[in-house]
Amino acid sequence: MSKFKIFKNKGNYVETVKDGFSWPALLFGIFWILYKKMYIVLLLSLILGLFLVVISIDYPELDIVTNFAIPVLLGVFGNRIFEDHLIRKGYSIVGEIEATSKSEALIAYGNMSNKKF
Repeated sequence: MSKFKIFKNKGNYVETVKDGFSWPALLFGIFWILYKKMYIVLLLSLILGLFLVVISIDYPELDIVTNFAIPVLLGVFGNRIFEDHLIRKGYSIVGEIEATSKSEALIAYGNMSNKKF
């Protein structure tokens, strides 16, 4: 089971973010960033990538960094970057849930939020 953070905005829209490594960010990179609508992160990634490509002309060993390190870093920090993005968009953390999937976490949150204490 994984831990999921539940975020909610003022319009009661709910997002979940898994703690830990993001396989979609590692495998899909820029497409994942576009899907999550993190345009500032996209711009910074493109600038960093362009910078590394220009530098790798003189230092070909930096191709490894460009091809492997950047996607791995995105996988490691992708979920944390997405959490920061949600907070900047006005979301707040309303809970953390242990679940096996995102959909299960949403169901568990829905069951918890309907209970009266």
